Amino acid sequence: MADINTNTIAVSKQKLRGKIVGSIDGRFYVPSYQRGYRWERKQVRQLLDDISRSGDGVYYLQPVVVAPNDRDGFDLIDGQQRLTTISMIYRLLSYRKRSFDQALSLGINIANPLDGRNVEVPYSIEYETRDAYTSEFVSRIGDTKLEDLFEESRATPDTLYMWHVCDEINKWFGNDTRRLQDIADALNGRVKIIWYELEESVDCWEKFADLNVGKIPLTNSELIKALFMREDNKNNISEHDKAVIVDQWDSIERELNNKQFWNFLTKREMSDYDTKIDLLFDIVTGKSRDERDDFFTFLHFERQYEQAPNEFGKKAWNEIYLQYLRLRDWYEDPTNELYHKIGYLVNVDDKEEVLADLFEYSKHKTHAELRAEINRRIQQTITLPTPDEGRIGIKHLTYGKHNALITNILMLFNVLTVQNMADKTQRYSFYHHNNTIHATAAENSARCL
Repeated sequence: MADINTNTIAVSKQKLRGKIVGSIDGRFYVPSYQRGYRWERKQVRQLLDDISRSGDGVYYLQPVVVAPNDRDGFDLIDGQQRLTTISMIYRLLSYRKRSFDQALSLGINIANPLDGRNVEVPYSIEYETRDAYTSEFVSRIGDTKLEDLFEESRATPDTLYMWHVCDEINKWFGNDTRRLQDIADALNGRVKIIWYELEESVDCWEKFADLNVGKIPLTNSELIKALFMREDNKNNISEHDKAVIVDQWDSIERELNNKQFWNFLTKREMSDYDTKIDLLFDIVTGKSRDERDDFFTFLHFERQYEQAPNEFGKKAWNEIYLQYLRLRDWYEDPTNELYHKIGYLVNVDDKEEVLADLFEYSKHKTHAELRAEINRRIQQTITLPTPDEGRIGIKHLTYGKHNALITNILMLFNVLTVQNMADKTQRYSFYHHNNTIHATAAENSARCL
């Protein structure tokens, strides 16, 4: 129980919430142990494209990790690149706004598309990493024509990277006034960062080192855990319930390290997940393999919290834990039928959402209906092709033309053979299927080339 209390306290020392970019204020200090600014053109263009394509929905940036310091500001432990880039976007918007106003003052009949919009940088950044030149250079962006800053930017690597990013931002804006308006509105209304605030007593260097060498990556599970352990108690979770959640959390993490259990749940490598419980959250939220947002699962629960913080708490965790217990029941099915058939579907289906779909289906169905649905889905994986002259039989399948179908049929035959054995302690090993059979097949293929 001592370990549980320690974990609870450690997580509760972190203040976590989503913040609109335009509402970020204060003074940030980039400590000297951090590297300089290194964003490239392609990164800022990707950022602007993603914000533009996100429509009217909330768009989340990656976490910013800060700690209060004794200078009425924050040490910026992680997020220097993002906050610097955003500040430069604001500065270039501000430059455009002033340019339109100057044109109007000279009698040029042109409307200011940014009129009434706040495009001033809402925060300041001091770079202790280098001398004062970097901070001074950033402050001149938006006050000076960008072309006139190029020679000055070549003084340091940091400022040269900054100049090229600013040039790319200007090119992305072009002469499209709609883009100017959309980005300004997005930054002030729907683009959020995940604000991760540490206690002042936390050793910032140690936290920075942990984040950057991978000891404490900001995984979805760590962020989700912080939602449940919030010290403001808005989620109505008692200290006793927090201890229970941590105990169950640790138990899930241990059990998901079982290779047989893991390969029943997914074809993904265990090494793909720093914390194995992240797989559970992927399943619970139905995260697809093609999902580009690294923090998809955290944002799923963060939205639940924001919509109804008083109802989030223990109820949300119980639903997650219930889903986990259902997955474990399928794995431990004493008849072995669910274990073998679901394991087969997971290992032959191209989608990652198989278990999420089955769980959702099982919520309001009987065991018999669930088994019938599983059988129906299995049938779909071995549907024989239907040429114009009529359905062909298994004996007409050929390698090179029907490889995927042949593989499915052979695997299903092997799985059902083991399932129907009189000795119910015998189970088909999806772990060995993924790590031995596939590896041998790949090796044999390589020898044939």
